[in-house]
Amino acid sequence: MSEAQASHLLQMITDSPGRLPGGAALQNVVPLMASQKNGRPIWMESHTVERLYAYELEFDPSVLAYYSQVPCRGIERILPNGKRHIGNATADFLVIRRDSVSVVECKAAEQAASLVQQKPLEWNMTVEGVVERPALNRWAADHGMDYRVWIQPRMFGCLLANYELLYSVESPSAYSAAQERILKSLAYGPKTIEQLLLTIPRLSPREIHQLLRSGDVFGPIAIRTLDQVDAFPLFRDRLQCDAAQASWLALSDERLSQASDSLSNSSLVDLEAGRGRLQRLILMRQGKATFTRRFRELDRRVARAVAEGLPELEACLTSYRSSGNRGSRLLIAQSEAVAEAVKRWEAGLSYDKKNAYIEHQIDCEQRGCRPVAKSTLLKRFKAASRAKRALSTGGVRGYQKQRSASDPRSRSLPAIGVGLRLQVDSTLIDNRVFPGIEDVLLLDRPVIYVAIDNATEYPLCYELAFGPARSDALASLLRTFVRTYGLLPGIIQVDRGTENRSKWLAEFCSVYSITLLIHPTAASPFNSAVENCIGRVNSLLHRLPGSTNPDQRGRAVDGRFKSRRTAKLQFATLELIIREVIDEMRSIPGAAGLSPLQRHEALLQATGWAGRQTKIDEDFLFHSSIPIRAARVNSSRGIKTERHTYASTQLLEAARSGDVVEIRRDCENASILRVQMTSGRYKAWAPFAQKIASPPELEVKFISYYLFQSGSSVLERRMASHVALRKRVDACVKASGGGAAHQATEKPNDIPVQSVPSPETLASAGKHSQDLTLSMEVLENHMLGWEGSADESR
Repeated sequence: MSEAQASHLLQMITDSPGRLPGGAALQNVVPLMASQKNGRPIWMESHTVERLYAYELEFDPSVLAYYSQVPCRGIERILPNGKRHIGNATADFLVIRRDSVSVVECKAAEQAASLVQQKPLEWNMTVEGVVERPALNRWAADHGMDYRVWIQPRMFGCLLANYELLYSVESPSAYSAAQERILKSLAYGPKTIEQLLLTIPRLSPREIHQLLRSGDVFGPIAIRTLDQVDAFPLFRDRLQCDAAQASWLALSDERLSQASDSLSNSSLVDLEAGRGRLQRLILMRQGKATFTRRFRELDRRVARAVAEGLPELEACLTSYRSSGNRGSRLLIAQSEAVAEAVKRWEAGLSYDKKNAYIEHQIDCEQRGCRPVAKSTLLKRFKAASRAKRALSTGGVRGYQKQRSASDPRSRSLPAIGVGLRLQVDSTLIDNRVFPGIEDVLLLDRPVIYVAIDNATEYPLCYELAFGPARSDALASLLRTFVRTYGLLPGIIQVDRGTENRSKWLAEFCSVYSITLLIHPTAASPFNSAVENCIGRVNSLLHRLPGSTNPDQRGRAVDGRFKSRRTAKLQFATLELIIREVIDEMRSIPGAAGLSPLQRHEALLQATGWAGRQTKIDEDFLFHSSIPIRAARVNSSRGIKTERHTYASTQLLEAARSGDVVEIRRDCENASILRVQMTSGRYKAWAPFAQKIASPPELEVKFISYYLFQSGSSVLERRMASHVALRKRVDACVKASGGGAAHQATEKPNDIPVQSVPSPETLASAGKHSQDLTLSMEVLENHMLGWEGSADESR
């Protein structure tokens, strides 16, 4: 590679990623993968195509580094008219190996075949079945690289699930005693994982996974998952494993392929006609009917088919289905009017079918042609794109509601390790909380966050919060998960909510090497387990006081039955009820007859826990706190926020000699800020910190949520107080004689005697000002909450 080519390569690396995928994706689950080779997260377009190829790069020892969404500039193409066209493209990956540099585009097999058919000048397929792009091949060769198109394997579900589990373990630095016994045992022949677990004492599934990750043993990871311990053999030799996997793969292809023979694909009309022809041919052979010229030819075709091993009926099939009209009977103007009506229907411009036909009649009158029959137009509407219509009329949620189910043969499989993939979702619960204090500000519906194990649908943990969905509750949920199980998941799957696309979550996943999967909004097929869990919780809460079910019925229900009138449950009571419901859900049998708890325990024996061991220390507490925007740290006063002033002796001392790097708000305790200074990390406390230092954890969370919600509109309330104060001061000035601002510009001798306030007026104004001062003190104490006097209670 020349110096110019190397400079161009460095520029491509610097400019990557050229774009962030997933902004308008309706079906793709967009991954932010924690790359171990690159030491940083990498954005990709699809979790079943690009992420699968990325796993292969991670396991390939010849790969030094790779980059995603790489811009390719200056691509020259020759148009059909002979002119040159210079354009740009964005490749999925730039792969740097020890001996080569490759630009790689990843495609599913169906997508690649469609591109070859629709764009033959840009995409073509060689005799060997290799997909190529001639323009990109020439461009890559000019820059000292090669261009490749990677095609997703036809059956990728097992391979992707195994890659996820193997990626969560590390290669062993030294063999354990159990691993050495595995290698000695496999030297005599292949054995299943179950046989090894039963014969080798103190052998854990994780040790087997480590040997698979390092390449010391091999298994059929393309067609069987690692949780199938009784049917997953391990081999010591790669060629032996490949030979066994090839035979099983051919069997899988046969079982997962549609029938392609003529008999299976014939229509009912052709099938019935073929049976009639065969029966008539049999009668002719028996001498009960006379042979005709056509049936003698048919008899010869049937004889050849039988000789080839085909059934007689297949040779007798007709082609009546292909007969009929080939062209449209509509006039050109009518066809254009129908096409315009279909276009308006797909775009959502026609409200319903009745109005659409009325608009079509008006359009035909303007075009000077007769409108088509209503049944004809409705038939065209039925053949139109339902997805476009749903997206235009119902947005993303409408599109997801009518989206067709994907083929089970081309779906990804659930995770095969407990705790490997965490599915998280949140929603407002259908019950309103009564705070139990005079302030009715908290008379609101809590938000529930639920984390489900993707492998077993086992509810792992949950979190209740107030106000809008935000990062604090999600961070608190992750803390609860670590406290309960002592580890972090390898993959977190969320929807495209605002808090799930925050910089904090992306940074947290980067620090702890967690892959983030972001599925489309309202896409229930990707998140059905969590939605079912939340639905069961809400179904029980509908029978309790404070249910929002009457609210959803609108004016059909009197106001005294609405949730704001019937709310009686306090936060602690509601939390206890939800805890009991989720505990009970763990033991409810599913469709397969096993409860999530039983599946959880069975998978623990097969594959064990999959995740990163983590403990609750100061570093974890810092990274699970939410960054805030604070101006600076005053070396004398501390950190002043919109609501409180935070300080500590150690922080003030550090502020005198260092600078602030970052300030974070603790997600569970509103009295703590965590500050990263150039000299280290420090904690700062609010004035009410001592009051909430001793209550239970649940009460501290409640206080934090209460303060967050009660102070969410503090700026607006303060401004409203200032405006009211200004109006009352102006009223006092006018009551004292008015026109003070105008009188100040006049000469002193010109001021009339009547405009000078009397002693009684001054005394009245002074008392009014004193009352105003007292009322502002009460309002200020109300807004400051815990910063009031020491005698105040919650």
